[in-house]
Amino acid sequence: SRGLGDVYKRQYQYEIGYQHLGVVISIVKQKLFVVPIISEKHNDLLYTQFRLPKESTSCLKNDSIALLNDSKWISKSRVIRIIGNINTGDEYFKQLKYSVIQIIL
Repeated sequence: SRGLGDVYKRQYQYEIGYQHLGVVISIVKQKLFVVPIISEKHNDLLYTQFRLPKESTSCLKNDSIALLNDSKWISKSRVIRIIGNINTGDEYFKQLKYSVIQIIL
């Protein structure tokens, strides 16, 4: 199933072999609102970034960065594979969702 808090892999249409990780923070019909994540290490975060410690998910091997300003709607069909989950009741998920709302508005 594709649900809130899922961490998934997806592939861009014209980038064969180049996959991206993301977190689903909202679902409307067949569309997912997703926040891309990267595993690069940054000591100082920009206001458009959110730190996701590896302990916050069931699947990240390293601390990761959510790229808030790159959040967008995608079709459910673009998801290649769900690799884990962030519990939607977890404080990290709530803070991530709030941070995205702050960037958008």
